[in-house]
Amino acid sequence: ALLRMFYTFDYDRAGGLSKSDIRRSVSWLSLQDPYNPPESLVDDLFNSCLRHRAEKGISVPKGMENRLRFPDFLKVFLSLRQKALEQQNEYRNSSHDAIGGPGLSML
Repeated sequence: ALLRMFYTFDYDRAGGLSKSDIRRSVSWLSLQDPYNPPESLVDDLFNSCLRHRAEKGISVPKGMENRLRFPDFLKVFLSLRQKALEQQNEYRNSSHDAIGGPGLSML
């Protein structure tokens, strides 16, 4: 399903996603999930993937220097998913604290 989504958002059919493609895909995913990451986080993750590639000396075909391939897209997706889970846990913990305890499920 993620591979299909990757190619769905590759509007240029370049075999990689630009920053705007990544933003659109994350925005679409956010419609399916209550967590809506800030665009700055998406941009940071995108740029982090590009930096990682450069630091490791990973070469990409000409024209792909500013695009993420599928493995990079997975890194962004998994990082955002982790952030969503962390936010969900923080919300649960804060709502338990707000009512004075762990909730009825612990009785």
